[in-house]
Amino acid sequence: MNRRQVLKYAAGLAAVSALQSTSAADGFIEFTPEVYAQALESGEPFMLGFLSDW
Repeated sequence: MNRRQVLKYAAGLAAVSALQSTSAADGFIEFTPEVYAQALESGEPFMLGFLSDW
């Protein structure tokens, strides 16, 4: 994967995450099995993160 592809995917991911459902808080989408399955089926790269206040 070259630098242009990485930049293209990063820009695409930013655009898609900006268009996601309004349930996203602080730019994060709450994890559900359905959302995870949709992400897998899309074939697009995505990142999972763990956020906790403890």
